[in-house]
Amino acid sequence: MDDIFDLIRTSGRGCYMIKRDIKDAFRNIPVAPADRPLLAFSWENKTYMECYLPFGLTTAPFIFNLFAEGLNWLLSAYLPLASIAHYLDDFITIFPSSVGSLSKALTAFNTVYIPLTDALGIPRNDSKDAAGTVVSVLGVEIDTTLLQARVPRDKLARASSEAASLLQLDRVSHKALQRVVGFLQHCSMVIRLGRARLQSLYSDLASFPPPTSAPFAAYPMIAAGNLCGGGTLSRYLTASISSRRAAP
Repeated sequence: MDDIFDLIRTSGRGCYMIKRDIKDAFRNIPVAPADRPLLAFSWENKTYMECYLPFGLTTAPFIFNLFAEGLNWLLSAYLPLASIAHYLDDFITIFPSSVGSLSKALTAFNTVYIPLTDALGIPRNDSKDAAGTVVSVLGVEIDTTLLQARVPRDKLARASSEAASLLQLDRVSHKALQRVVGFLQHCSMVIRLGRARLQSLYSDLASFPPPTSAPFAAYPMIAAGNLCGGGTLSRYLTASISSRRAAP
């Protein structure tokens, strides 16, 4: 996200963002025939081999990103007026407001993007297309007119809902707290001092006794009232959400 924020600063207030997504991402990258037996599995007395990068493979993001970097370079070469960044299969193209209008930016972009992806055989996921001065990128709403990055309203509602559900419990499991903290960690990148405010919850996670190694064992629990150093999670969330906006 920091790279995207830097590009927005460079392009200036009111710049136009165009978001595009590659369909099926990893499944577009073939696996070398010699390596396919390494991805074999058996089911009902039949053996299958993956011919394309599967989701869940540890090395798949790195391998796919090499391909995505190449596509990023091609788009940058053909669109010198634009700034382009990507995160795996999500591509963000930023045109300065000096191009005149969003429609002109889209025309210039589509003149290159559509023929290029067709020529390379790259499937487009048109359902995730977005463009304008306010676009959600990687779960964060970016506004280039106000120069703000913020947590979308639906995610703010989810944060409040999950916190309320957590506080209704007499005791909180390690797994439940991990889920909430993981979600808040994602939100923290556009909340002032967000990561610092999560430190108490990280300490709470570390305070859990080690889980038993027995399979399907219950996760350890702590009292919900002890979260955030004896404070309340709702008070913690209120402080975080009230300062949810940050300039890119």
